[in-house]
Amino acid sequence: NDGNLWIGTGYAGLLRIDEGAKETVPLGPDLFNLQIWQSDDGDYWLAADGHTFKVRKTDVGTFALSQPVAALEGFTVRKMVAARKGGVWFVGDHGVVRLDKDRIVERWMPKQGLSSRFARSLYEDDRGVLWIGTYGGGLNRIENGRITRYDESNGLFDDTVSCILADRAGHMWLGGNRGISVLPKAVQRGGKFETIPFAVSSGSVSFELNGGTQSACYQDAKGHLWFALVKGFAEIDPAKLDEVSTLRPKTHIE
Repeated sequence: NDGNLWIGTGYAGLLRIDEGAKETVPLGPDLFNLQIWQSDDGDYWLAADGHTFKVRKTDVGTFALSQPVAALEGFTVRKMVAARKGGVWFVGDHGVVRLDKDRIVERWMPKQGLSSRFARSLYEDDRGVLWIGTYGGGLNRIENGRITRYDESNGLFDDTVSCILADRAGHMWLGGNRGISVLPKAVQRGGKFETIPFAVSSGSVSFELNGGTQSACYQDAKGHLWFALVKGFAEIDPAKLDEVSTLRPKTHIE
């Protein structure tokens, strides 16, 4: 929030760049696959290989890791999202949990009805409806504690949902192994469900998402959507697209 840059690397550890000055934050041995995020209250969270830490400022002005957060030990976190009810959502290989004051206050796993324990993405809309994308288990919609599950058998384009982005018109964009699809705002409240393929892999062009990381997709300040692909990246400006519609052409058989 202060305009500084935080970079998680494979071998040099965690770097912080402040107006060109570089600081290396000490990490323990064998900590890789770093995911870092700043919550609304200003705290920095770092997830790495089954451990989650807070990054705190020391008395001398440098940064250091706290002890691992006990409630999240063994949880490989793929994404962190601010929760509307307070606290932070953590998404990963043990489903989804909401942590508030270092205590788990809400959990979604197959035991609670989630379609898969391997969660990859989460979006909480302005009505408090929770959308959770999984690896191979499709999309879960949770409203007032009730789960509705969607997969390729009932309207979902791809059973892997590695990222969920909502554009400024309210449409939800989903990225997965088969490409990028869109869920129109008009069909998000239940009833007939259908996602529309938008960018599908063909020939040498692959729209498969490079999922499993916190940066698989991103919405910038202009409202443009960015997707990290297995080959390069894709940028979409939803404002330049025609109105999204699930209407199909009339069938004509000869």
